[in-house]
Amino acid sequence: TPCTAPLIEERATVHIAGQEVSYLALANHTVSASSVGLPGISLPVGLSRAGLPIGLELDAPLGRDRELLNLARGIEGILGGKSSAI
Repeated sequence: TPCTAPLIEERATVHIAGQEVSYLALANHTVSASSVGLPGISLPVGLSRAGLPIGLELDAPLGRDRELLNLARGIEGILGGKSSAI
C-alpha cells in the first residue's frame, strides 16, 4: 500500500489501507534489510494527493548490487520519470 512519510505532528500513528498503525511500523522492512548490509535503492514513483513524494524501495541479496541497479533502471524506464498522484 503506498504511503508517505508521516508528518512531524503525526508521529504517533498513521493510516495505511484504512488501518491505524504505529509510525514505527513503517521502518520494519527497511531497517532489517539495511542493518545487515543488503543493497537497497529507493525510486520515486509518484506523489500523494497532497503532493508528498512516494517511493518504492527495492532490496537485493548481498553482492547483487549490479542486478539491483539494472532492475531499478528498468523500472525508471517504464515509469518514465513521471510523478503523477497515486
